[in-house]
Amino acid sequence: MKYAYNIIVNFKNELINFYEWEKTDKTKTIKKLPLIKITEDIFSKIINKNIKINKTLLENIKIENQYNCLFATDYDSVCVNFNEKGEIKKISKLSLEDDSEINEYAYKLKPFAFEYKITNNNENTISTLTRNEKNKIKIIKKELEKIKNNNEILNYIYKEWFDEKNKDKPTYNKLINEIDNEYTKKHEQLYEILKLLSYKNV
Repeated sequence: MKYAYNIIVNFKNELINFYEWEKTDKTKTIKKLPLIKITEDIFSKIINKNIKINKTLLENIKIENQYNCLFATDYDSVCVNFNEKGEIKKISKLSLEDDSEINEYAYKLKPFAFEYKITNNNENTISTLTRNEKNKIKIIKKELEKIKNNNEILNYIYKEWFDEKNKDKPTYNKLINEIDNEYTKKHEQLYEILKLLSYKNV
């Protein structure tokens, strides 16, 4: 088993790129991490949290009662925290410096084959939204919930979003459905409008 040392991680339920880490995140430095070189196919399954590793590998990566492991390809790496069943519990990208060093080292290694089970057949489940975009969508929905019975404001927002008057009912549900679609400049504009309305109502 290969190991990496003093790696900074930011374990979350979903994968967050290093450049989106925030000062309030509870990052930590893991002194010793098992390092496994894998293929791009398995890497994709891991970052989508679609695999469960077997008991043998789980015990091999165990250090101080923690099941953490660093998986790397020639070009990318990710740190995974497993539960006692071998299921992915938390996941973390690495800092740019750590990622570069790990990839450089992993490039010299051969992929390690191990047994695993597919837990979810849905590939590419990782959201393409940034952390900031996700937060804005949450705020937009929260603010729309507050004014969902105010037809005058909702109709105004509807016209701003769709560039036409609403002919169908209900306006609120249609807006919510649209907000869950692809993130665009309209989300940014609506966010600013709702922020202004919220400020005025304070």
